[in-house]
Order: sequence, then C-alpha cells, then structure tokens
Amino acid sequence: MFEQFTIVTDPVGGSVALSAVFASLPLLTLFVLLGALRMRAWLAGLISLGVALIVAVAVYAMPAGQALLSAGEGAAFGFFPILWIVINAIWVYNLTVVSGHFDVLRRSMERISPDMRIQAIIVAFCFGALLEALAGFGTPVAVTVVMLMALGGVFKDLQPLQ
Repeated sequence: MFEQFTIVTDPVGGSVALSAVFASLPLLTLFVLLGALRMRAWLAGLISLGVALIVAVAVYAMPAGQALLSAGEGAAFGFFPILWIVINAIWVYNLTVVSGHFDVLRRSMERISPDMRIQAIIVAFCFGALLEALAGFGTPVAVTVVMLMALGGVFKDLQPLQ
C-alpha cells in the first residue's frame, strides 16, 4: 500500500545539527504554548502535533499519508494504556470506598502525620516512585491523584509554607 519510508538524518543542508533544530520544533512549540502563552494542554498538544506533521512532511520528506498514520498510531499507543490505568484506578478507588477499606488508608495516613502537606508528599513522592518502578507509563499520576483527591479534597484549604 505504502512504500517504505527511510529517514534521512541530515535533510537540512546536510547538517545534523540544523536538522536537529527542525526536529525539536514540535517540542519547543509545546513548551512555549504551555509555559509562556499559558494555553490549554489539549490545544497546545494539537498545535504541536500539527507542527510535527508539517516538519515530517516538509523537512524530512515523509509521505503525508504515512505521517498521519504514524500520528494515529502514536495517539493509540499513548491513549489506550493511560485510559486503561485511569479506569482501573477509579474502579479500585470506588471498590475501596464501598468496602470501607479507604477509611483504613485515611486513618493510617493520619497516624503518620496530621499535616496534610506531609501526607501529600508521602503519597505523591514515595508511593508515586514505587508505582513508577512497578508499572510505569503514567500509573503513578493516575493512582496518586485519585488518592490525593480522596485524602483531602484536593487539599483546597492548604496555605503555602511560610
């Protein structure tokens, strides 16, 4: 259906350094849109995807059909594992709440420290690091966010440390 695309590592003037500058444009676009312009993440991601497709087709001479297919494959490989983890994290959270086991976790965290900031550090940093080692690819974010929300209502009443 499609002929094999072979990437040329130095398409811009035969220079690997200049080609790397063009290859970094989508990432730089994302950083500028998120950091400097404070754009919404989904919109910044879509714009960066457009920049990546333009760079792939215009600079690296990738066929447009293959560029779109690779974007779709990347979205599928990124979306489905994260969606799977989030759905299961919410299911486990609901199961622990209904069974009453989440109260055990809440009491255990209160025994460590009544300060919700310390609890947040323990859950987000320590437990998140354990989950990253065990599962990886977004699991710590999905699971620890659910735990942090349940432990303290997203810690809305916390004041910054002085």
